[in-house]
Amino acid sequence: MQMHSLRVRLLHHRRFRQMLTGSALLSLCIAIIIVPIEKTSSERSIDSFSDGLWWAVQTVTTVGYGDVVPITEVGRFLGICLQILGAMMFGSLIAIISSSMNHSKDEMYWNRLFTRLDTLERKIERIEQETRYLVKSDVEPEEKNPTL
Repeated sequence: MQMHSLRVRLLHHRRFRQMLTGSALLSLCIAIIIVPIEKTSSERSIDSFSDGLWWAVQTVTTVGYGDVVPITEVGRFLGICLQILGAMMFGSLIAIISSSMNHSKDEMYWNRLFTRLDTLERKIERIEQETRYLVKSDVEPEEKNPTL
C-alpha cells in the first residue's frame, strides 16, 4: 500500500478535512476565549494568546503537559469540554484513517483479482480459438469424403 495514495485519499475525504479544520478552529477559538477569562484570576497561568494557544492545543490533543493550566472555574470547564471534544475528534480521525487504509488494501486485492481474471479470460479465449481450429480442421476432411 502506498502512503502517497493514502495521503491523497485522506485529503480528499470530506470528513477528515472537516475534523482537522474543526480541531484547529476549536483550539484557536478556545485560545482566544481563555485569555480574558483567566486574566480575571489573581494567580494567572495563561497570560497571553500564545499561552492560551499552547494550552488549547495540548488540551485538544489530550496531551496536557500541565505547565499552563486554567485557574478559574469557567476556564476549567472549557478545558473539560476541550478534552472531551478533542478525544472524540482524534478518535474519529483514527477511525477515518483506519477505514481509508482498509479501503486501499481492499482496492489492491480487488485490482489483483481483476487482473488475474482478465488473464484467465484471455487464456480461455485462446484455448477456445485453438479448439475451434482443431475441431474445424477435423470436420472438414469428413465433409469432403462422406462415407455414406
